[in-house]
Amino acid sequence: HRLQALPALTTPIMRVLTGLEVLLRECYEWERNAASGVSLLKHIEALSALIIRWRRLELYSWPNVFAMKRHEFESSAAGNWFTLHDMCARIRAGEFDGDHFATFVHDFMWKTNVGQFPTRLA
Repeated sequence: HRLQALPALTTPIMRVLTGLEVLLRECYEWERNAASGVSLLKHIEALSALIIRWRRLELYSWPNVFAMKRHEFESSAAGNWFTLHDMCARIRAGEFDGDHFATFVHDFMWKTNVGQFPTRLA
């Protein structure tokens, strides 16, 4: 009943898939204990095929997910170069001292996340 209660348009597919896997386990339990006249075998096969198809789709989509995340990190890191450029221009104009700039550059490189580090280093 919990699976039917999930909102169809807003529930993440992986949550539904987890529910289907729980249902499949329950079906196997039914099949093991029920009489042969009330078999769910054809439904189990269809449900199992659906789960396998969705898991395969999930597996094949991982490279795209990683590529999208890498692009997000690179884009967000690229925006930081404008801040660094602005800081350099202000130093040339005498608005900041070298110590402030050194602290900024240190933080710029060492307080980054792993996804942005290669872009900041380049």
